[in-house]
Amino acid sequence: MSAKFLSKEKTSTLFGAMAAIFTALANRNGVGWSWDTSDYVAVGKNFANGRGLLDATGIPMTVRPPGLSVLLAIGDWLG
Repeated sequence: MSAKFLSKEKTSTLFGAMAAIFTALANRNGVGWSWDTSDYVAVGKNFANGRGLLDATGIPMTVRPPGLSVLLAIGDWLG
């Protein structure tokens, strides 16, 4: 027989609290947002709205791989 130290609810609560603390510590200086991030988000929004892989100025994105932008577009489509 094995002893059960924590119930599923307590384990889930503990895991959630640890995740929240880790997230707060990792972002205490702010989220790492740069011009590069802005480009990926703009391309993802344009792609999600059916305008293609265009950056914020309307120019096709040709210098970066489109994977992250397409992933962001899928998230936008799903809500």
